Amino acid sequence: MNTATMRVRADVMDGSAARTYDHCKRTTADLADSGSEVTSGEFTGIGTQGYWQFEADNFGGIVDAGYGMCVWDGGVAVRVEINLSREKDSPTVGRDELDSVARSQAGKVLGGLRQN
Repeated sequence: MNTATMRVRADVMDGSAARTYDHCKRTTADLADSGSEVTSGEFTGIGTQGYWQFEADNFGGIVDAGYGMCVWDGGVAVRVEINLSREKDSPTVGRDELDSVARSQAGKVLGGLRQN
């Protein structure tokens, strides 16, 4: 069975959302375990700063993947988490595809908060 979940959370802070953003940032060494593919990095283009991390576990007949993104913009931190679980023979969904979905969601949330 193939499953997918997505969670989007916006933390609106009185001061700076830097603490929430910094809490999301983790190094590859913090995330890695035996059998996992882990990558992470920072990006710009949405908000003030952005950080992403991708982890895929390939054990047995199931592949579990998680993609997290946190965007900081002034007093707001938006976090998007996407989790996938698929059978090995199912089509692969890569980091780039998950990144596109997460960026779209983070941009919509930030845009909505700016208008209100």
